[in-house]
This record gives sequence, structure tokens and C-alpha cells, in this order.
Amino acid sequence: MAAATLDHESSAGQDDSTGQIITFYSYNGGVGRTMAVANVAWVLARAGKKVLTVDWDLESPGLHRFFHPFLRDKNLHETEGVIEMIRRFSDAMTGNDDDPLETTDLHTYTVPLEWDFGTGRLDFLGAGRQSPQYSRIVSTFDWDAFWRARGSKFFPELRRQMLDQYDFVLIDSRAGLADTAGICTVEMADTVVCCFSMNMQSVNGCAAVASSIKRTREARGQAARILPAAVRVDGDEIGVLGGNTGGYVRQRFDRIVRNAGMDDLDAYWRACEIPYKRSYSYGEMLAEFADHPRRGNDLQSAYERLSGVVAGFPCTTAPIAAAERKRILAEFESQMLRPTATPTPPRAFISYVREDTEAVDRIAEALRLVGIDVWLDRTHLKAGDRWTEVIRTAISEGDYFVACFSASYAGRKATYMNEELLIAVEQLRRRPRDRRWFIPLTLDGSDIPKIPIGADETLEHLHRLDFSGDWSRSIADLVKSVVEYR
Repeated sequence: MAAATLDHESSAGQDDSTGQIITFYSYNGGVGRTMAVANVAWVLARAGKKVLTVDWDLESPGLHRFFHPFLRDKNLHETEGVIEMIRRFSDAMTGNDDDPLETTDLHTYTVPLEWDFGTGRLDFLGAGRQSPQYSRIVSTFDWDAFWRARGSKFFPELRRQMLDQYDFVLIDSRAGLADTAGICTVEMADTVVCCFSMNMQSVNGCAAVASSIKRTREARGQAARILPAAVRVDGDEIGVLGGNTGGYVRQRFDRIVRNAGMDDLDAYWRACEIPYKRSYSYGEMLAEFADHPRRGNDLQSAYERLSGVVAGFPCTTAPIAAAERKRILAEFESQMLRPTATPTPPRAFISYVREDTEAVDRIAEALRLVGIDVWLDRTHLKAGDRWTEVIRTAISEGDYFVACFSASYAGRKATYMNEELLIAVEQLRRRPRDRRWFIPLTLDGSDIPKIPIGADETLEHLHRLDFSGDWSRSIADLVKSVVEYR
């Protein structure tokens, strides 16, 4: 099972802090797990607690959509998160940095929700910046290399910061048996809320994973507080778990509930079932705004009861003023109708001489594979173009200028590449010094020309990439320079 796949020293349950890290897990997707995370977090923050929500569903992030009206960067096009934090830690470990743990600064990655919670607070840590390259960054991350590079040091530090700064940390885990689900349920969590729907696959899958978590944690001498929760329960099934007709579901989970210290099983199940409401199927909304007035069988009341079980104290919130509720609800509804904005792929202009076309094509293809829009003269210039104007525009509007130097370039007395370099250097002088833009590389170990770039510097002062040795490593370094910085 997922929980048993990680064979590293866990940090969960080893802190003296009174805070709690609670992972919400489901065996399959589409059961309402993410919605439960968002609503329970909202209830706890409204109850005056300092709460952090974490979207650790790296392959399919979506928690931010429930917080859309309260985020400045609503689609996370510029907001970094979990994957950037982990990548930087991994790079720091393999690079033998003095203090790789400096990359684990929560303040760098968390953003507050813009709402008056009184004495409470609700912050958000996303899965990562939702750029065109995001899926490739996640799918190609080498978790084995991460663990080999002593990645297990990452999680105790992350836990320490979370517990120092928050009363409750709610993690939205990946569904199924992925390694990242094991990280969330074993390495990080004090409590695991296992969300299931009322079908055999979901019930059996959740029960099996819950047992796996329990065995793994007990083998490490750690407590295993696991709370099953029935979500998206159809109207005909409401109340079934809280009575004698709970049947098969109760057989699978009652022992787990008792192990969590719950004595009144009927009361537990009445508090841990979330009804299915069809109106919520059309988009992501918080029940606080979509349910009004409260009728007892509404979602907001159900999430308050679940929050009380998870937190260990009664959680009820005063209704929000009608005008404000309608205003926020309108924002949620407008988001459903508005197509998700797609970020523009970053653009890279590649400057080269014709003799190096084959090598340049390999470089261009590597950049395209990670979502970079590559500009090459022979593919973008059309008959009749005023080429100097077109090239000047392409260079000035590009996110990167990649200059490919070689013996072939050095041997040419005149070349269009020199025209491109003059335009690029002019642009470089106008750009902030701390913004990487001009990337020089040598294809065969040739020297970088001493072209002045201002402030008594030449192109030689810019760090270059050398493709004369390990080509694969050089390609990886170039991709990292372009993808990770932006």
C-alpha cells in the first residue's frame, strides 16, 4: 500500500508542539476530499484558529479554486509552492550547500487569504506555479534521487515550521497509492482523515490504506490517529452509518474509529458524513457562502460537525451578513462561467550561425519539451518581412536570449548573429541586473566574445554553459536556468 512504500525515518508524531497536521486522503478521486479540506479549514479559521492549507495533490492540484475570491494570484500563475520548495531543497542537497534547510522557508511559499477572520487566520500553500511547464516539472521529478540526497531531512524541518506557526495544518493528499500520498499520510500527518464514498471500491480501498498506515506507524513506535469520513452521501443514505443499518461500512471502519479514541460510534458517524448536494457539482464553492439559510442537513452544518471531530472541540460559526455572502457567491459563480486563463509560454530567442544548425535544433527541441516557445530565424521569418524589425521585436519581447557561440561563429568576419547580439546587448543594459535574461553558451568550448555590456563588464562576466563536454548535463542546466527561474 502507499503508506508502506516509504522506508525512511518519519518525523510525524515527534514534536512537542500543540499544533496538528491533518492529512485528508481518499483512495480514489472525485469523492469530495479537496472540498472537505477547504471547508474544514475555513470553519477552523472562522473559529479563531491559525490554519494552513496545503495542496499536495501535485499531479492534479485544485484546492486553490475553492479560495478563488480570496487569492490575489487567483490561478497561481506566479505563486510557487510545494514542488518548487522540494526541488530547491533537492538541488541544495546535491550541490552540498552549507544550509539546504534555508530553502524550506514557509514564508517564501505561503499566501494569506484576504478575509477578516477576526483572531483566526487562513494561509495557503499551493502545489506549485501553474505554468505551461508545471506538469513536466512534476512528472520528471526524481523522488529516488531526492531520498538518496538525504531528502528525509526535509520533512522534519517542514513539520517544525508548520507546527510553530499554525494551530492546524490541513494537507490535501494525492489519491490512490502514489508515493506522494505516503509522504502525506506517514511522513507528515498526526491525523489522517480517510474520505470515502458509499461504494465498495472506495470503502475497501480506504480501509486497506488505513490499515497500512496504522501498521507502518506502529512499526515506528508512532500513534496512528485515523478518522474515516463518508463524503458525497446521497440523500437516501443519510443517517445509515449512525444506526444499526451501517452494515458493511461499519464493519470495515469501527475498529479504526475506536482506535482513534471515539467511544460513541453512532455519534461519530452522524458527525462524519457529508451529504451530496448536486448544486456543488458545477464548480468549486465554499459552503459558508453557498448554503443559506442553514437547515441542519446543509453542507455548512455538516462541515462544522466534521471540523469538531477533527479538531476536538465544537465548531460553529456565525452566519455571514447576507450582502457579503451574496457578493462572494457571485464571485464564485462568475469563476465557474469564466474560462481558466492560460499563461503565455515563456519565449526564448536563439541566436546562432548556420554552421551550428544541427546542435541548435537539439537545444531548441529540449526547450520545447518543457513548454518554452522557441524563436528561430529560419522558422519564424517569412518572405517579405522587414527582418531587422521582426528580429528586434522578437528579442525585446522574449523572456530569454540564448546566444550560441562556437568556432564557426568566431571564424566568420560578418554574420547576422552580430546584428542580433547588438540588439540583445542593448536590451540587456535596460533590464534589471538581478533578472536572468541573456544566456551565453559555447557549443565547442570556444571563448565568449568580449562584447561590452556596460558597467565595465563584457559578455564574459555572464556565467556561460559549456556544451563541449557532457551534452545531457548541459541541456539539463539550460532547461533548469530557463524553467526554474521564471
